[in-house]
Amino acid sequence: MAMIKCPECGKEISDKSESCIHCGYPIKFNHPAQGKVIIQTEKVFLGIGGCFLLHDENKKLLTKIKPGDTYEIKIDSDRTLYIKTPALLCKFQALDAYAGQINRFSVSIALVNDFCTVKRI
Repeated sequence: MAMIKCPECGKEISDKSESCIHCGYPIKFNHPAQGKVIIQTEKVFLGIGGCFLLHDENKKLLTKIKPGDTYEIKIDSDRTLYIKTPALLCKFQALDAYAGQINRFSVSIALVNDFCTVKRI
């Protein structure tokens, strides 16, 4: 806990206070909305060492997720993440995630054309 000065009366108060204990002035902090993305992958065979690949908005690889595993990432702004399998024909599938809430997705694979299917749960 840190001490800050009240913008109204100038007296010291806790940085956790919602209002000044001396004058009652409301203290507003600009904390970003915290959210979470939870991805549950279906347990399917993707070949030896096969996995799902999770990418950010710039298609930069964030992580590899094994079939049947759950992956969790915290977010502080709305984001679009992309997931695919390493198969050549598999296209990126978008996961639109919103800050300030828990975003849950179920990811499976369609055997036709190796397409990932994403479902918000």
